[in-house]
Amino acid sequence: IINTIATDCAKAIPQLARQNKKLEYLLQNKPNEYMTTTNFIERLVVCYLCDNNAFIIPITDEYDRTIGLYPIAYNFVEIKESQGKPYAVYTFGNGEKGAMELDRVGFIKRMQYKNDVFGDSNSAINQQLEMIHSQNQSITNALKNSGIIRFMAQINEQLISKEDFEEERKLFSSVNFGADNNQMMIYDSRYKEIKQVESKPIYLDEHQQALIDENIRNYFGVSVNVIQHKFTNDYEWNSYYEGVIEPILIKIGEALTNMLFTPNQIMAGQKVYMTTNRLQYMSNQSKLEFSTSLFDRGVLNGDDVCDVWQLPHYEGGDKHFIRREYAEISKLDDVVDYSEQGGAENGN
Repeated sequence: IINTIATDCAKAIPQLARQNKKLEYLLQNKPNEYMTTTNFIERLVVCYLCDNNAFIIPITDEYDRTIGLYPIAYNFVEIKESQGKPYAVYTFGNGEKGAMELDRVGFIKRMQYKNDVFGDSNSAINQQLEMIHSQNQSITNALKNSGIIRFMAQINEQLISKEDFEEERKLFSSVNFGADNNQMMIYDSRYKEIKQVESKPIYLDEHQQALIDENIRNYFGVSVNVIQHKFTNDYEWNSYYEGVIEPILIKIGEALTNMLFTPNQIMAGQKVYMTTNRLQYMSNQSKLEFSTSLFDRGVLNGDDVCDVWQLPHYEGGDKHFIRREYAEISKLDDVVDYSEQGGAENGN
């Protein structure tokens, strides 16, 4: 489930409200030396969904300019205070440590209730996960023990010491389960009863398993069709996108905006937002209706339509067009029917 959501989120493209070539390259191509943009978003979303908290650490140069972005899991970050100011103290995967003012660090979280800073854990689904784990362990142990012959025997004689029991067990096993004996088990009158012990795994029934699976899917807000990418219609994808994907992308955009720009720059209109023109979720019929309607009305240009259909851009594709028969309702009397004014007959 988490991998599905992270993969779909990674199709989004970070955009800037105002042009900045260096920052655009950083956001859209290589946020750090180890990750592409899709890797960066996937890792960030995985950390976010696993821990309900995720951090984005800015990598700076000697002039304190941001030259990289790195996602850090919640378990590798501590919030500490120095001279009355909160800092994020973080540890990279290679063990290297660093610290940064908290207001310069990107921070996304969900299910924030008990803590003023962090989101709560995913303990709400622990019980379901433990049941699945227990069932898997039961099946594994049954498979391991399926080749082991185990018996329980009652002896008529009185055995006094622990050594007597151990010696009797070894004798019985060597005689009946040795390499030379694969046909018959033989025992004498000293044994009152011998019974084979069978190990049987305990399975959840079909209804119980379906209920557990449904609880976990509901927790993350996805369906079976979403996980298997078997959308029956556009509305199914739209509900998943608007309920799960879009809220995450909004949080990422807000976190990047606040960490990359000053309040004055943000008030001047600069921000980061995540576009979704690579989310090719629609059927061909819906794509046709979508691109035709918005292109005719000047909302989309030619290159935007190409993006919808995954086609290359073309020269002049950045121009916007609109159908000329549309008119403002209040100015209907001013609309001129050109077909009545000219033609081949009068030369106009």
